[in-house]
Amino acid sequence: MRKKEEEQNILVFRFLFGVFIIVSLFLAIDFSQAYSNESIEAKGCLNESLQTTYEMKDTGFNIMRIKDTYSLAEQIYFAQIVAEDKKQVGEYGIILEKCREIKNIKIKAFQNRDELRVLEERINETSKNKEVNLSGVLESFEKARQEFYDERYEQSLVLIDNTYQKISEAESSAAQSKIFYIAASKTLANFFIKNWWIILIVVVILLGIYFITKNRIEKYLIKRRIKKLGLEEKVLKELIAKTQKDYFDKGVISEGNYNIKMKKFSELIRDIHREVPLLREELEKREAKGAEVKDNK
Repeated sequence: MRKKEEEQNILVFRFLFGVFIIVSLFLAIDFSQAYSNESIEAKGCLNESLQTTYEMKDTGFNIMRIKDTYSLAEQIYFAQIVAEDKKQVGEYGIILEKCREIKNIKIKAFQNRDELRVLEERINETSKNKEVNLSGVLESFEKARQEFYDERYEQSLVLIDNTYQKISEAESSAAQSKIFYIAASKTLANFFIKNWWIILIVVVILLGIYFITKNRIEKYLIKRRIKKLGLEEKVLKELIAKTQKDYFDKGVISEGNYNIKMKKFSELIRDIHREVPLLREELEKREAKGAEVKDNK
């Protein structure tokens, strides 16, 4: 009796297990047939794109551009799924295109980062030559780096190429300048060597003219300074008169402003009165020296 019950239990178990297998296969077949192969392919590429987004974020890249592209592709995907639920044909081509775009963005981002690092090393190496002017190079490099941070990798790569071009131009210009300097130095040295006696005669003549006319030049400069100070004093006195008129007659300036202006004008006139006598004294010495030279002649 007991053995018969065990055999019945085994048969029930086998039956239930068989039903489970059949139902599972039916559900699997039904699920796989629920959506088109294109939708499954689109879902797979979206998963890869999402993984790319996480990878770039963990690596330190800005991902706003990729996130926007992925969000657009995801929205289109769900719209096509809804269409298929309504027994309509889903269009997944643009989703696959967006996935390829995300993949290309990733490739360009890593390429851009590596090329910026190499370019920076190149600039640092070039900067050791102090004769090379890198102002234009650094400006172009900063623009390329900003485009990289803004995720405009295509523009950044173009600017990187332009920066290399500017480095070549700067190095070429520095080399030409050095060659010109060396050539000019040699030419000038040869000129002095060949014409040293003429140069010596000219220098002696110029020194003689300077010593002869030195006293006259200095007297002229002193007289000019005295005249200039006289004009400044005249202008200051006119300003004092105008300030007094504005305060006492017209009342257009305040007492505080009047006192500040009068104090400043008075100090300037006082400085002129100190400097003029010293200049006159120096002028008398120069004139006496000139008269002495004439007497000796």
